[in-house]
Amino acid sequence: MYAWNWPTLTVFWATWNQWRKVVLDKQIIRDGMDWQQVESALNLSGVERARWPLIFEGLRAMEAEALEFFNSNQE
Repeated sequence: MYAWNWPTLTVFWATWNQWRKVVLDKQIIRDGMDWQQVESALNLSGVERARWPLIFEGLRAMEAEALEFFNSNQE
């Protein structure tokens, strides 16, 4: 863990349960992070708006990895 990743990780932890979900064939599938909740977490955490793009980029990478993990465990 690098220090410059810490803000991204703390926002991810703050929103770990804020996933959009859909029901397909009687299964609940995570579709992605709820980005409105992420924005709220950024605001409430007091993260400077200038840092948002870098944090957003990191969150997108974490979201992609998490979705791959979730989807591989659905089968």
